Amino acid sequence: KQPMAAGTFDDEKKYANTGVYGDHSYSLLGAVEEGGKKYMLLRNPWGESEPGDDGKNDGYFKLEISKFMKLYDDVTILKV
Repeated sequence: KQPMAAGTFDDEKKYANTGVYGDHSYSLLGAVEEGGKKYMLLRNPWGESEPGDDGKNDGYFKLEISKFMKLYDDVTILKV
């Protein structure tokens, strides 16, 4: 129940056609399990771009944990 952020690697080529930006921070909102798969819940703070096709273009998206582990460099948890 603490604010969290996830940062991506500084490598734009790694993110081609993924919908995720390199050298960028995302709000990490939590995790869910659906249909036996685990997903990280994220939000792009720019709020207008995300992977997936939910049609909302609001920055909110879920990413399968295996993809999250490949695309994200770090997770920061703010202790308040």
